[in-house]
Amino acid sequence: MPEATDYGAAERSALLDVARRSIAWGLEHGSPLVVEPDRFPKALRTRRASFVTLTAEGRLRGCIGALEASRALVCDVAHNAYAAAFSDPRFAPLAAQELAAIRIKIAVLTPPQPLAVGSEAEL
Repeated sequence: MPEATDYGAAERSALLDVARRSIAWGLEHGSPLVVEPDRFPKALRTRRASFVTLTAEGRLRGCIGALEASRALVCDVAHNAYAAAFSDPRFAPLAAQELAAIRIKIAVLTPPQPLAVGSEAEL
């Protein structure tokens, strides 16, 4: 399973494209883009958790993600991009005129690892 730093330029570009298209789709249809994972490279079909952060003029505009993987990475990004744009309770839903100025950052989480501690106090 690839680590977040193992994604190549083409894979990173594909994830950003899916995120932007999901937001644009949401503006027109009120739902996230439906993604067919089989059309993407294996690394993007792997079950991974992600966070999608939106900024405008250097300020946070939305951020949504999950700590546990529940679907293919490319699908998770499409869902979280839509949610960051339209469902972050800290912000009003994104307006169409804001889309061109939005910067998108995607964080791909590595699978959780157990901590080698014997107790909460030791932690």
